[in-house]
Order: sequence, then structure tokens, then C-alpha cells
Amino acid sequence: MDSEAVITKVLGILSGYISYDNALSFLRSYQLADPISPCSAYLLACLYADFDMPDKGLSIIKTLWGGMLDQGATTFWEAIKCDYPEKDFHKHLTTYTAYGSYRMSLCHAWSSTPAEWFTRVFLGVNPVEPGYRKVEIAIWAPDNMNLCEGTIPTPFGNIHVSWARKDNGKIVVKTNVPNGIEIV
Repeated sequence: MDSEAVITKVLGILSGYISYDNALSFLRSYQLADPISPCSAYLLACLYADFDMPDKGLSIIKTLWGGMLDQGATTFWEAIKCDYPEKDFHKHLTTYTAYGSYRMSLCHAWSSTPAEWFTRVFLGVNPVEPGYRKVEIAIWAPDNMNLCEGTIPTPFGNIHVSWARKDNGKIVVKTNVPNGIEIV
């Protein structure tokens, strides 16, 4: 936990090396700041969801991936900063300043990770066993969201989950789970 690098702390928590109390203390006190990569940010958002603080995870996704969209991105990038003091975001990325040219991907696979986060958190579909043999469905319905729907491909077929907030505030969840998958 003494490392300056967020990824070191995140990996320490994910691996079980950091105690639950120390992890909780870090997560409660951490404020998103540079430097952070989309990879580190995604894993941090996952930790927030796992520690029952999905709102903090969503805030990270909105800041970083939303920041890419705010900068005009039509794809998701390998690197990003939380703050861009000037219009040209490229010159503020370490890969740009270190090499004097675009040496980073502007369409990077790890930056698609919020799609998995949304599936796992909003739709609540979490595999409990490899291959989706056993699945937990535990949605998260933030106050400002009234409807969510999605499909998750599995070796047994697609799992479909939808939920809607009714006028009385009650959340109605509908699932379609293929044979061969046990819901726990």
C-alpha cells in the first residue's frame, strides 16, 4: 500500500495480499487522479463494485471513458488523463511527449472494459463457475436509471436480463437463462 502506483494497490487488493480493512480504507479515501491508465481504472471500478460501492466505480468510468468522448473520441484509447489543460490531448499523454509522435493506440482493446463492467454490475450477471455453469444475478439500479437490458453469450446460449423501475419505485427483473446454467 506504500506504492505511489494505483495499479500496485489495486492488484494487491485483487490478489488478496491486502487485508479487507486496508482495502476498504484505501477505496473509501482514494480520489481519482493522474497518472492512471484505463486498465488500472477498470480494475479499480471492479473493486468498487465488489466492495459494494458501484457508484464510485461508475464515477471513474464516467470520468475516464466519458472524458474520451468529451475529447471527441469515436474509439477508446490506450491512455488518458483525467485533466487536459489544453485542447490537444495527445501532447499531454506520456507516450506522445516521450516520442514526439502518436505512439499509442487510439482504438485499444482494454478500453472496451466498461462493457463488461456494465454487464456485471447493471445487469448483475456474474459467473460463479467457469463457463457460466453457475451464475449469480444481482442487478444494481442506480437512482437515476430506470431501465436496463442486455444479453450475455455463454457456452449454453444467451442469458438475457432486463429490469425496469416502475412508477412506485419497485424494480421488476426479468431473466431468460438457458438450460444447463444454474442460478445461485
